[in-house]
Amino acid sequence: MNAIPTSPTVSEGPPQPDLGDLWSQYMRYKEPQASRSTYAKDYQRYRNHIANLPSRDLEDAVAMRDYLLKKVTPNTAKRVLTNITACCDWAVRSQLIENNPFVGMARDIQMPKSDAEEADINPFTREERDAIIQAFQESKLYSYYAPLVQFLFFTGCRPSEAIALQWKHIRDRFILFEQAITISTKGLALKNGLKTQPQRRFPLNRQ
Repeated sequence: MNAIPTSPTVSEGPPQPDLGDLWSQYMRYKEPQASRSTYAKDYQRYRNHIANLPSRDLEDAVAMRDYLLKKVTPNTAKRVLTNITACCDWAVRSQLIENNPFVGMARDIQMPKSDAEEADINPFTREERDAIIQAFQESKLYSYYAPLVQFLFFTGCRPSEAIALQWKHIRDRFILFEQAITISTKGLALKNGLKTQPQRRFPLNRQ
């Protein structure tokens, strides 16, 4: 009696990692390269967006994009997809996946005109500025913030830069901004350099 031929067994390769797995590995790769505040805030924020997706299977990339566009603003969806794309580009180069299903998705998102335009760097009039400072000065609960608020208005520095100032940074003719307080995975940390430049001098006047 002849044996019934059977089909050869096809061995399956290792399961493809999902987006959550890739992002965790990508974060470990980026941690030594990113600033402590960027790693603690931005990468963790994107991880939370990924955790909230209805699926993290890479075959559902289009569904992930559509979910983000329904649940968050176009600006946020574009930033999340930009970082997911970078993660999957890295995964392809690292031979973790064969192709990146998110290529071009962020670029295709059309930004509303209000979001695409550069934000106004002078959001308050002089009168509004003075009213805000006066409100802090006269507050029974928050008057101790008044000098800080006034300093922020007059210098335009970031709160993280103002908080990091020491007396050695106050010179005869200028204030030297060269460090900042940032948020890290271990809490607040003092960082040398500013967000976009190593240091900045702000001229002093009588005021």
